[in-house]
Amino acid sequence: MANEVSRQLWDALGGGISLLQTFQWTQPLRPSRFYANKFAQRFPVRGLAWGLAPVCWAIDGVIARWAPVAGLRVVPLTAAAMAAHLPELLGGVPLRPDYDERSAAWLLEQLAAKRTLGVLRRTALEDSDGGLVGWYLYYASRRGVGQVVQVAARKHRYGEVLQSLFHEAWRDGLTALAGRLEPALLPTVADRGAFLTRDGPWVLVHSTRPELVAAIRRGDAFLSRLEGEWWMSF
Repeated sequence: MANEVSRQLWDALGGGISLLQTFQWTQPLRPSRFYANKFAQRFPVRGLAWGLAPVCWAIDGVIARWAPVAGLRVVPLTAAAMAAHLPELLGGVPLRPDYDERSAAWLLEQLAAKRTLGVLRRTALEDSDGGLVGWYLYYASRRGVGQVVQVAARKHRYGEVLQSLFHEAWRDGLTALAGRLEPALLPTVADRGAFLTRDGPWVLVHSTRPELVAAIRRGDAFLSRLEGEWWMSF
């Protein structure tokens, strides 16, 4: 993770960039309020946001509805579940984190202690047989944009997991969610109308093993915001 100056220095030293993970996706949940807030930030006319609020609330009350996913049970995500189930969720991904319960518990504790971006939400989803389908971690900033830390799911179940995430964040009162683009998320966020921007830090990569760098660049790696220093920066 680096700014533009660091990226240029890294490039001069022969380092690499993972371009895909450098992009950020944003999913509006209450579109009228989200775009009205962006407009007010760009054109800070006194009272503009306050004046638009009733109209935006009315519009979003009609068009913005994110339903829960039928057939999935919402349960709290635990460190034990992360350590035990990530390998099976990401069985087809050759490069992925290797959590144990202790390290996962420490990460969750550190994330929860940070309140700058809001309150940490950690949710796991189970099917009707009790099998783990996936999970997500995000910061809920009421009436603001929530930041997604990690989304993990079984292959072909990312759509359901993201739909549940959007429903929970919408229920929390958020106007939008934003997260770092990951290969497994790209088809789903694109189908749901999210937009992509390149306004976050660059993701820099280096390894003495070329096959690891190649795996990251072709999308065969699971590297969420939890894998790196993103969460240490606030």
